[in-house]
Amino acid sequence: MDLSCDVCVIGLGFAGIAAVRHLRSEGVNVIAIEAKGRVGGRACTMQLDTGEMLECGAQWLHGTEGNPLYDFAKTYDLLKPPNARNAAAAGPGRFFRAHGKAEFRNEEGEAEPHQRVELVNKVWQRLSDEASDAKRAAALPADLSLEDAAQTYNQEILQKDPASAGVIGWFSRLQEAIEGNPLADISAHHYATFEDLSGPNVRVWGGMQTLAQRIFDDIDIDQSNVLLGTGVTRIRYDADEGGGCVVEALRQCEPSPPYWCVPREGETTEQTDDGRDQDEEAGHRVVIKCRVVIVTVGLGVLKAAHSSLFDPPLPEWKRRAIEAGGIGVVDKLFVRCSPSSVDGHSPSHARRINWTRPLPRADGGSQGDDWTAGIYAFDPILPAVPSTSLLMTSWLVGPCASQLEKRAVRQPTDVMHEYCRAFSKATGDEWTPGDGAKSVSLLCTQWGEDECFRGSYSYLSVRWEGQGGCVCDVLGRAVGERGNKVLFAGEATNRRHYATVHGAYESGVREAAKAMDVLKSIVMRQ
Repeated sequence: MDLSCDVCVIGLGFAGIAAVRHLRSEGVNVIAIEAKGRVGGRACTMQLDTGEMLECGAQWLHGTEGNPLYDFAKTYDLLKPPNARNAAAAGPGRFFRAHGKAEFRNEEGEAEPHQRVELVNKVWQRLSDEASDAKRAAALPADLSLEDAAQTYNQEILQKDPASAGVIGWFSRLQEAIEGNPLADISAHHYATFEDLSGPNVRVWGGMQTLAQRIFDDIDIDQSNVLLGTGVTRIRYDADEGGGCVVEALRQCEPSPPYWCVPREGETTEQTDDGRDQDEEAGHRVVIKCRVVIVTVGLGVLKAAHSSLFDPPLPEWKRRAIEAGGIGVVDKLFVRCSPSSVDGHSPSHARRINWTRPLPRADGGSQGDDWTAGIYAFDPILPAVPSTSLLMTSWLVGPCASQLEKRAVRQPTDVMHEYCRAFSKATGDEWTPGDGAKSVSLLCTQWGEDECFRGSYSYLSVRWEGQGGCVCDVLGRAVGERGNKVLFAGEATNRRHYATVHGAYESGVREAAKAMDVLKSIVMRQ
């Protein structure tokens, strides 16, 4: 299949959708390619048979004032919660407080005093305020990590309450989930680069993926120019004397989804070595000739594939930024518990877990690097309608998340039993996999293993220190000998709003404007 266009947009997450929308509003001939069989990228909403909608990826609009996606969600009436119990939204800011009724337990299963939790909460909020101050951050050493910066605050807490180490660890793990990686690799020097929008963090109750789809559906584009289930294999820039580009791709069935259902004992899944179903079609080759390419794939994909994806290879300055940029793995576990009441508490009762060591193995063997050490909370998902079961979620970050993904694919039964032992320890009751009373079923995301993403969202890494400027700016810089032929968008390229869906959208608008400038310059030369 040979096609041609003015601009080829690769990826239909929020960055790609924004680029296509703004280019089409100017009448530009656009072809959009997306490896998945859906739009939305790392916004992926899954609806269960019981009615709940699970956000497997992005689930918050961070701030409301000046947020274009909040305005879209409002226009599409996607902001109303299904009932009054779900109406509360988390407060603004990147450090989350411990909202609502929650029980903090230490490794011995004992409840932590409320005063201890509030002490840590208060001091860490001060850390948040000072870390977000641009002048303070600029004065910090270039190689200082956020973990190192927190040590002074942690010592202050421990002097007041020597037994608060577990609660400090809990807040640290929560913050790692917000940042997308362990704090030891996050730059304190560049932390204040991020700018919070005013207003609260809000949920898109109709689903973040639904929001992406609604925006895309309103774009005036011929559907024959939208290639879903099409993975790019090579981008040849400066491919001819006119300075154009050639995008080579393979159109096929959708690759494995960004979530993986753990089967019950005895069930199996038939997959190839690369994770795709055995009956997946081999695919059809597509060649697209264009003037400009806008690449919106995530940083994880660029890290994994840039050496084979671009022809000629990317310049050294671009490769350095890709290799030093930070992309973390954050996964969610969704757990169905039966019956709806757990250890006598209301379903709205969350559990904060302060353990730092993996659980002992059931067989008595070596603990190793067990993923259960990364579980720091069991939070309920309040149902839209009354339910006889309880749906809960847990988050894992970094190495623990990566280990869970690998074990969930290769040893799903073991994962079920390990999670049940963790949940049993947190509730003080005995839970088992499968059907029946006091049983759980499990679903976990796999953003790190998914070949279309290779990570959840970006962060500013200490590995970039000493190389000057912000890595987001370099990641967003165009390449091409005869002008801006290959442009780069995505949340990792937005220094003010990286790791957010509105940051991704803004980057798509930005690169669409650059593409228009390139096209105008070509017309003027002709």
